Amino acid sequence: MLSRLLKRFEFDLVRVDLLLVTLMLFIIGGITFFSASLGILNRNEIKFYNIIESQSMAYIIGVVLFIVGYVVNKKFIQYSSIYIYILSILLSLSVFINNFGMNFAGSTRWINFMGVSFQPGELLKLSLIIMLSTYFSRNWRNFESSISRKNYLYFFLLIAVPVIIMYFQKDLGTLLIMFAIFSTILVTSNVKALYMVIFTSIIALSAIYYGLSNDYVKNRIFDFNSDIKNVQGISYQNKQALISIGNGEIFGRGIGQSVQKFYYLPEPAGDSIFAVYLEEYGFVGGVVVLLLFLYLIVRIFMLSFLNQELFSKYFLGGLATLIFAQTFLNMGSMLGVIPISGDTLPLFSHGGTALICNMFSLGFMLQLTKKFN
Repeated sequence: MLSRLLKRFEFDLVRVDLLLVTLMLFIIGGITFFSASLGILNRNEIKFYNIIESQSMAYIIGVVLFIVGYVVNKKFIQYSSIYIYILSILLSLSVFINNFGMNFAGSTRWINFMGVSFQPGELLKLSLIIMLSTYFSRNWRNFESSISRKNYLYFFLLIAVPVIIMYFQKDLGTLLIMFAIFSTILVTSNVKALYMVIFTSIIALSAIYYGLSNDYVKNRIFDFNSDIKNVQGISYQNKQALISIGNGEIFGRGIGQSVQKFYYLPEPAGDSIFAVYLEEYGFVGGVVVLLLFLYLIVRIFMLSFLNQELFSKYFLGGLATLIFAQTFLNMGSMLGVIPISGDTLPLFSHGGTALICNMFSLGFMLQLTKKFN
């Protein structure tokens, strides 16, 4: 039994470059998280220890699931895709149950169960990639010719249900990420242009409608495009992030030496963590991390394009899109390129659910990109 399990590792077939880049981002992200968390200690000691405890547990679980992702049977994941997807939908709906869901900053996105918080939206993103990859790999011949009403309705529901849930959770970032994932998988599949326009329009219009009907989002966009910023209000985080980045200059202030994380940056270990990183490691450090993310994303995209096995092709394309979208939304908002989105930076930001899902995804990615594929 043990020998069969060890045989599944097949280390000589691993894409060493992807493994090294993943481990480097994981280690750098972990060091940055613990450094950024010191800013919370200065404000709320109890919250600091709770965050350290929960994230440390997430690191341990993440490493275990990284290994599980590498050795788990791919066919088992495909077979279980519908069950994983339904579970993620039910968990995402449960945030609306009184005394179960948690509200933070006007959004209801978390579950609190026996003192443990969980963000089902992160699992929903992963399950969506798995479900779409399974669906298209099994039905690709149907999309080459024509799509039946049954398949059309099935796929419509596959899109509509998570979109509606994210709309009521007031999670525009996840809506946009879903839009990117859907679009990528549709482009790499054989879906006709008409169906592609219909499917992507559903999510795009939902995101636009959400933005227009939500005063907070409208105010952020308006203030972002305005020449006069409300630096004491809605633009406060962006202003403090830019100050933090400026403090880092070329080589940074040094590990643990960020000043902004202690007094000014909101959520220094969360969506502001990249600003803390740039303050401590400077422009050079920022370029290093950016290149690592770019290499990981581009390499996964390339292997997706070259992969002949359909499930692997779609999953890798969806995963690369997920990492790219989250990285762009986080880094872009900290650099002032786009409005603040509230999205976390993969493998860096506080968020146990996101870390665990990302680690499993990257482990599974290493399995799908083995050299014999």
